Parts: sequence; C-alpha cells; structure tokens
Amino acid sequence: MATKIVSAVDTGVDMWAENEHKKGILLGLKVDNQYSSDQKIQLMDNIVTDSGYTSGGSAYSAATYSGYGDAIKKFQITVPAGDSVSLGKEDCKGIEFLGRAMAVATTSHGNTVITAQYKLS
Repeated sequence: MATKIVSAVDTGVDMWAENEHKKGILLGLKVDNQYSSDQKIQLMDNIVTDSGYTSGGSAYSAATYSGYGDAIKKFQITVPAGDSVSLGKEDCKGIEFLGRAMAVATTSHGNTVITAQYKLS
C-alpha cells in the first residue's frame, strides 16, 4: 500500500501517477479541512488512451479524459470548515481508477490536506 499527501487545489492535483498496465484502487482517504469554509473534494479519473488503427486499417485518435473538465468523477465528499473526514477500506470499496487519480477541491488552500492510501493492481 502506498500513501500520497497533497494540499487542496481547485484545478486538480495528481494523487498518483498513471500506470499503463495497472489500475489504481483507493484503500483509504482522509481530508483535513482547516480552511475557513467548506471544501468539496472530487476524485477524478484521468484517462488517456493511445491512438491506433481499426482492423480495416483506418486510423483513430486517442481518447482523452484528462483535466478537470473532461476527467471522470469517481467520488465526491464535502468536508465542513475546521473538520476532518476519514474513510477506510470498506468505505472506499469499489473506487478504482483506470488512469491517474486527481483530487479537485472547491478552493486551493494549504490548510486543506488530502491523504490517499492506494495500491496499483
């Protein structure tokens, strides 16, 4: 199991790097919000596929689901100001990422810390 700790960023911050042949499985999540207002945290799946060819030889483009606007939302939680929320393995069961995981917050602030425990499988 690996752990990644990041500060909240409203444009998104990578929780772990994409691995072409493995999926990321969330095992635990803690959000400590010491900011002055509530923070909505969204975990997004950034997927970028390779371009290739059809069986008929026609080329097709890569599909990109990256960046905050295009990424696929996998989980969302709102943490009240001055509070912290911890989710264990049972709470995170079934939350998997095919690409790299990205955490997106309502507001960028160093007083909101996001800790993710994960494994690549």
